[in-house]
Amino acid sequence: QKKKWAARAARAAPRPFEFMATLDMTGQTMLGVEVDWADGRTLYVKSVHGGAVQHWNQTRPPEFFVQPGARILAVNGYSDNPETMASLCRELIAAQMTVQLRVRGPPLPPAAPPQRESEAKEDRDRGSEDEEPKKEKKGKEDKERKKEKKKEKKER
Repeated sequence: QKKKWAARAARAAPRPFEFMATLDMTGQTMLGVEVDWADGRTLYVKSVHGGAVQHWNQTRPPEFFVQPGARILAVNGYSDNPETMASLCRELIAAQMTVQLRVRGPPLPPAAPPQRESEAKEDRDRGSEDEEPKKEKKGKEDKERKKEKKKEKKER
């Protein structure tokens, strides 16, 4: 039973977004990423600082950012050997060539567990309770304004 639940949760969990980042290295001297390859298959992005990647991030929507926590899965089609991928990046930068990175965005936060119907109803009920004092307060303010206007008319 537990295995079924775990498998179902894994399928339902949001997956990080994968995309291609094509970086023109003409006039660039560095990618501007600090990476770690401890997993033996990818380049884990530890930080991003000045360079081609930062320029990429400034010209793309957030879902296409190469950011800390992301993983570089391939460099110009080459994958599964992170030391060679890092070396290839250095060679392409030195040659002022295009670097194409296949990137998997950082892990997404876990999905909120589905609410039971009774919990959802309680949340809705709590929300309407919070709105009542606001309505009462507004009604009192309106009454006070009307009284002040009447006083002003009488004084004239």
